[in-house]
Amino acid sequence: MSNTIKDLIDKDLNDIKPLKDHLRTTPKEREEAFDNLIEKTPEDTAVEELNKKHAAIHTDQFYILTEKPHALFDGIDFTLESKQSFINCYENQMVKCSDKKLRSKAKIWLSHPKRREFHGIQFDPTTSEHKKGLYNIWKGFAITPKEGNCQLFKTHIKSVICNGNTEYYNYIIKWMAHLVQK
Repeated sequence: MSNTIKDLIDKDLNDIKPLKDHLRTTPKEREEAFDNLIEKTPEDTAVEELNKKHAAIHTDQFYILTEKPHALFDGIDFTLESKQSFINCYENQMVKCSDKKLRSKAKIWLSHPKRREFHGIQFDPTTSEHKKGLYNIWKGFAITPKEGNCQLFKTHIKSVICNGNTEYYNYIIKWMAHLVQK
């Protein structure tokens, strides 16, 4: 008899496991999984494509934020452009919509409820995530720190900038340390 109860308990626990796995996912992951079950419209596909590099920003005015590779460093840079500039950029890229009418990608994206949008821009070097509806322009350091020896640089500071004066040298080293350790 106890084997039967154990089998029932094990069966119930196996039924609960998928639910526990579901609860471990984030709301965004659950939404994406749900969206993958639904057949995508041409409009949804256009919005997903444009969301990868654009976002609507509404502060005191309305802008389109466009992310693009930085010209000098690895990483992402951004520009703010007008709504009209964005429309002009995509006016030649037409999509045959669900209602069989042709519309530009820009018109679809601008009126779609799932377009990516923020209500402001912030600089928060504690994270590279976008939080509280704000676009974070901090993307991490442009270069990766590398261990090494800076004695040549220190010698230059003491010999050239401080003209060999130890008091000046100590002041400048502490001043530079203070700039980055605040």
